Amino acid sequence: MQEFYDQSFEYENQTPQKQPGGFRDILSRYGLYVGIGLIVIAVVIVLVFALRGNTPETTEERVERENMIAQVIDACSDAENKEVCEADARSELAQETGNARYCDGLSSEFKDTCLLYAALSSNDPAICSDISGSEAKERCIIDVVASIPSNQMTQELCGLLPNEEKESCLLVLNESYLLTDACPSYFDADVCTSAGMIHTAIDARNPDLCSEATYAGHSEFCLELTLPGDRDFDGLNATDEAFYGTEDTNPDSDGDGLLDGEEVQVYGSDPLAIDSDDDGISDYDEVAVYKSDPASSDTDGDGFTDGTEVEFGYDPSGPGVL
Repeated sequence: MQEFYDQSFEYENQTPQKQPGGFRDILSRYGLYVGIGLIVIAVVIVLVFALRGNTPETTEERVERENMIAQVIDACSDAENKEVCEADARSELAQETGNARYCDGLSSEFKDTCLLYAALSSNDPAICSDISGSEAKERCIIDVVASIPSNQMTQELCGLLPNEEKESCLLVLNESYLLTDACPSYFDADVCTSAGMIHTAIDARNPDLCSEATYAGHSEFCLELTLPGDRDFDGLNATDEAFYGTEDTNPDSDGDGLLDGEEVQVYGSDPLAIDSDDDGISDYDEVAVYKSDPASSDTDGDGFTDGTEVEFGYDPSGPGVL
């Protein structure tokens, strides 16, 4: 076992050999100022793509994105609130594609939400760096890193987290080599099986599985990393589910087509009521069909309930007919 760590340490601390014709040769051949210019250009390029959280687009991808944005602008041209319409559509495209460039041009009020959708969809915490506000940015990074499967975790990703979360992340990462085919060459079979169950519990967001991590100390360690759990992957952990009276084993407690986490965190609706505002339209239809507010019985404030407007053919989210 010690040999394994020693080999890893030696490999990580090897000094790379200078290659002929490398960057130093360019500096000596063309002068200090040219070298500095190249450094500045390289740093700018790296920063641009790091902050955007996107790899360079191909011509086809750029053209497709520009066409989609043009369609959004055209579709929202008659909307009562064009900015909201366009922001909603761009956010949906960012979520579907994981491309944060769909968020370009939005005001900060809408851009942060759009960037969060893109970051979560693409599992790319670098996108979070463009979110305004340190707390929102940190929360975005934590949520994105937490959504990445443990077998894809890296030290760099762990390093993005605040101290407490970073320590837990690194502990998981340090155990990750136990899941490889080489594990039996370094550890007993029961150790490898137990450590594998820790990762299974983490990926399932289910602390109940920690009891199967039977090697000394593994069960406690597993519980530290998984409690309180989100067994149904609905965005609410078990503590939140207990607070709202929902179940951590049912992602849609009221069966209305919206996840419990969506209802609480996004729409402000009741995860235990199919029609939260009692206006005659289900929460799902308000969100998916009529674009009205499931937590407000009169979305456009015109004095008629959303259900009444729909019944007589009017748009519940604004003026006009359906």
